[in-house]
Formats: sequence, structure tokens, C-alpha cells
Amino acid sequence: MSCIPKENDTAQSDPTSDDVHRKYEPIYSILDELEGNFDDYPDYKNNPDAKFTKAFKVGVLPEYAGKGLGTRLRHATTDLAKSKGFQFSVASASAPGSQRLYQKLKYEELAEIKYSDFVFKGSRPFAGITACPSIKLYIKKL
Repeated sequence: MSCIPKENDTAQSDPTSDDVHRKYEPIYSILDELEGNFDDYPDYKNNPDAKFTKAFKVGVLPEYAGKGLGTRLRHATTDLAKSKGFQFSVASASAPGSQRLYQKLKYEELAEIKYSDFVFKGSRPFAGITACPSIKLYIKKL
């Protein structure tokens, strides 16, 4: 289960790009705050020209869960990135399944933001999320 709104979850029946942007602004904001922690990661901070991949919204349909598809997908993308000279793989994980995936693949947890604590423009837009308590940033050296 993803904590990110589904594609068909629109602001209105015929949204303009401004409506969509406003609706997803809290998501962009929490991701920016979370991913900003990568800039302070010592191995990257000492080599700011290092190349890195970024993964988000990695998941499979429930009927395919537990079959190793997510693991194979991440292995394929990190293997390709490594062969192209990338030094890091960075991943934002917003759901329990993706968080378990990155832990299983030996990614280091770099940062976490609890949904109940995140404040955007004076409100807590994710306080009602119960499927998972937080969004996490993971990193792996390639």
C-alpha cells in the first residue's frame, strides 16, 4: 500500500496544472525535506560531483507481492547504475513494503520524517496516514 495519492486522485474533475501542483505541494515538500539530508551524507558531501540514482514510488501490485519482483527491479537498476559509473543509489520509501525492501537490500537508513510530525503551511497534511508512520530516505554505495 502506498502512502502517495493514486494517479486518478485529482483535485477536481478537470484540474489545471496549478490545481494539481497545489494538491501535491505537501508531497513535494516532504520529499524535498527528506532528500535534503543526502546533501549532508559525508561520502557525498566530500564528493559533490558523484553521480547518484534516485528511486521513489517503487512497488508492485498486491497480487505480485512476495515474488521477488521489487528485489529484481532494484538489483537491475543498481547494477546498471554501477556499470555506468554511479556511486550511490538513493531511495525515498513511503510505505512499509518499500521500507522492508531497502532494509533487505542492505540500504542504510539516512533520514526519517514521521507523518504525524510533518508541518506544511501550518497544518499536518499526513497526520491521518495509518498505513505507515513515516517516510524514510535510504542510501547505498554502489
